[in-house]
Amino acid sequence: MQKKLILVSLLAVAVLLTGCAAENESEAPLREDLKTSSLSCIKVGYTYYFSGITARDPETNSYPEGMSGQTKAVMDKYQTALQELGLDWNNVVKVNVYITDIADKPALNEAYAGFFEGFKHPCRVCVEAGLAGDAVVEIAIIAVKTQTHQAQP
Repeated sequence: MQKKLILVSLLAVAVLLTGCAAENESEAPLREDLKTSSLSCIKVGYTYYFSGITARDPETNSYPEGMSGQTKAVMDKYQTALQELGLDWNNVVKVNVYITDIADKPALNEAYAGFFEGFKHPCRVCVEAGLAGDAVVEIAIIAVKTQTHQAQP
């Protein structure tokens, strides 16, 4: 059942991205150093679709220790990207989380929740999945920027 759900989700994303490409929307303007760390983003209207990323350090190919360390590293990357685009955690409407062991969900939740203190919590999906390398978590987000939104300091 989980494999079917993941397959359907991936198919939906593929269809969505195909539609995005058809609209000729340009890639969101992320800093070059963020792009090289495997974080990319496609902007359609006021919506930003971020790729799923892990905590792998692109310079050393190493990962922080454990679920908490990796979750914090991934969320730090997203925080930097959001700020670069004039967004904050209130703009995040959807988060997809993939973890290698569902028993690690409490550690994930503890590290993840700290980023949303003072912000609304987005819809979230968390599923167990096989991940590449030594990654124990991969996270993808969708953010929406309203015309009047100002990022919090």
